[in-house]
Amino acid sequence: MSKLLRVGVALAATVAVTACGGGSGSGSSSGSTDTAPSTSAATAAATAINLVKADLPGYNATPHDSSSDSDPDNVAFASCVGASAPNSGDVVDLYSEDFEKGTQLDSKQVSSEVTVVKSQSTARKDLKAFQGDKTKTCLETFVGKLLTKQAGEASGVTFATPTISRLDPQGAGTDGTFGYAVTTTAKAAGLSLPFEITIQGLLVKHTGTQLTTLSVGGPFPAADRDALFAKLVERSKSSAV
Repeated sequence: MSKLLRVGVALAATVAVTACGGGSGSGSSSGSTDTAPSTSAATAAATAINLVKADLPGYNATPHDSSSDSDPDNVAFASCVGASAPNSGDVVDLYSEDFEKGTQLDSKQVSSEVTVVKSQSTARKDLKAFQGDKTKTCLETFVGKLLTKQAGEASGVTFATPTISRLDPQGAGTDGTFGYAVTTTAKAAGLSLPFEITIQGLLVKHTGTQLTTLSVGGPFPAADRDALFAKLVERSKSSAV
C-alpha cells in the first residue's frame, strides 16, 4: 500500500506545480506603472501568508519536496493553458512545509505556496488563463499522461480514468480565484484506494497564493479546506505586495 501512497504524493506534487502561473516581463495596467516588488518585500509577504504548523493542529510537518518543480511537463501544461512558463518571472516562490496526518489507508496532506511575480498585469493574464475553459481540458490530458507515467514507474499499479471538476473558492477582496479537483482510483495487489487532489489559487497584486490538498482513502473535508483557503485569502489581503 505504501507504493500507492507514494504514487499519489508524486501526482499531487506535479499537478500542483503546473497550476502555478509564472508571470514574466513587465507591463502596465490602466496606465499605471507595474513595478516589481523587491526581493525582501516579496519574501516577507510570502512568509506572512504561507500556512504554518499552528494552522494545522494534529498534522505532522516536514520540509517541502520541490523535486517536481522543474519537470518539463509543467512548462508544456502552462503553454496548453495559455499561461506564462512556471517560475519565468518570479521574484520569490516560497512553499510552506508539507503537512500530513493519518495512515497509508486514510491520509490527508496539505501545503501552500506563495509566488510573487514581477508583473502584476501578466499575473492577471495568467489568472484569467487558469480560470478559462481550456484549463479543464488541459488537465484531463496532462493528468492522464502523468498517471500513465506513474503507473509505469510503479509496477502493478493501475489507475481509473481521472475526473476533473471545477471548484469555486471564495475570494472577496482579491483579484480573483480558481480551483480544480482531480479524482481517481489506484489499484495494486488487490487493494483499491481513491485519491483526491485539489488545487485552489488566488491573486492579490503581484502575489499568487495556492492551497493544495491530497487525500487518500476518502475526500478531504470540504469545510476544513474552505477554512484554510479563507485564512490564506485574509493573509493575502493584508500582506500581499
